[in-house]
Amino acid sequence: MRPRLVASDGVVEAEARHRRAHHTAELPRHHVAAEMAYLTPREAVRRRRVNVLYGLVATNAVTLFLAFTTGSAVIVYAFSAAFLGLAAYCYVLVQLRNQEYLRRYLQGRRAA
Repeated sequence: MRPRLVASDGVVEAEARHRRAHHTAELPRHHVAAEMAYLTPREAVRRRRVNVLYGLVATNAVTLFLAFTTGSAVIVYAFSAAFLGLAAYCYVLVQLRNQEYLRRYLQGRRAA
């Protein structure tokens, strides 16, 4: 005889779950940091972009250090890739800022 499946809220399930279903799938997700709940979507995007930028800078610093200390060609290529990634990300951020500036400028001209 197969045991009945009971969800964490105490409700008996009518049909069996798939064997690979995660045991916390029905629970609410509270893994987001508490301060993120009070941020506007715009502030959350800005924070996420800053975190990515810091990650890229840290990756560049670590790979540059390893390239100087080990002298390995693979690490030098890794630093080159990380540096190009950082440069590309900075370019994208500047383009996004310019688009936002133009959008606000054009809206201001239409309103005047």
